[in-house]
Amino acid sequence: MMQHYPHSPFHPRSLEAQSGHTLIELLVALALVALCAALPVASVAAALAQQVNRNNALICQTAAVVAQMGALGSATGRTVAWDAEGLTVASEGHAGVRFLVAGGAPGLGTNVSRWRLNGGVRVSFVPVTAAPDSAGSVYFGDEGTGQRVVVRVESGLTRRESR
Repeated sequence: MMQHYPHSPFHPRSLEAQSGHTLIELLVALALVALCAALPVASVAAALAQQVNRNNALICQTAAVVAQMGALGSATGRTVAWDAEGLTVASEGHAGVRFLVAGGAPGLGTNVSRWRLNGGVRVSFVPVTAAPDSAGSVYFGDEGTGQRVVVRVESGLTRRESR
């Protein structure tokens, strides 16, 4: 005769005793589901921040080229100014054209002290040669997700790169 042990899977009441899950098991399962759901959200947020910084740098680079072309061979210099609300391209003695940029320019900064404004950056291009008033970079965003626009005096050219 076969003897059944109470904790044996062959015991007649073993299925009844093991029905359902404990609270700890449910909490662990919920924590794993929450973790799996949170990882893509953080990744998407970082990708969006990187794209915003890339777009702002591209707009800044384009505005710098427009200002340089306007200053080239003319009697008036041009400025490109960024602040929390947007971008202004102006010539000396004129108010300029203001472009509002959605979300402003997060992490806006520069490594040139004379380019710093209150909460922004301003780069000037001199008349005739269209050279910037200094060489330096305009930064958008933080390390890793950021972009910078490098402006050189020697060539007057700008380039955009990740930082």
